[in-house]
Amino acid sequence: KVLDRANVLTFGKPEQLVLGSQGSTSTDESLEYLTYSQFRKWSKSAATNSPVVQKVSEVLNKANKVMEKMGHPFAHRVYQAITQYVVNYPGVEDEESAAFSAALADQFGQKLLPKLRGIMTDDEHVKTNLKQLEEIIALVGDEALTKAFDRACLGYQFQWKGFVYQGSQTDGQ
Repeated sequence: KVLDRANVLTFGKPEQLVLGSQGSTSTDESLEYLTYSQFRKWSKSAATNSPVVQKVSEVLNKANKVMEKMGHPFAHRVYQAITQYVVNYPGVEDEESAAFSAALADQFGQKLLPKLRGIMTDDEHVKTNLKQLEEIIALVGDEALTKAFDRACLGYQFQWKGFVYQGSQTDGQ
């Protein structure tokens, strides 16, 4: 149930390890925190009839049918959280944008695929379902997500380790 309430973030290995104080350049202690009311003004609501929300719903319904066959479906809380994330992702203006693909890829990597960790991939039924999920992930159109999914399917168990986001300064592990 924790996976339904959180985004699982996986960070790649940094080029060089540094202490927290070494990476900080700010000495201004008067920085103010964002209030909840300020945050709410920035947040967009997910309109059911918007093309973005309809596309999210279409992709997630397909994914949920496959995940249910594997014994790992998700419910309204996950759908609502993913939809809110996508509509509030910077640059998402329509369902054809690169930002839309990136936002949806984030949510597959953070909310959906971690649920499948440990399932046995040598079963023919599971292989068929993973193949269907691979086709859905291809619709998302994110190369890093596709590669990470393929790597997760290689062993005898599904081993989701996350994926390195584009622009990251890591070695891809």
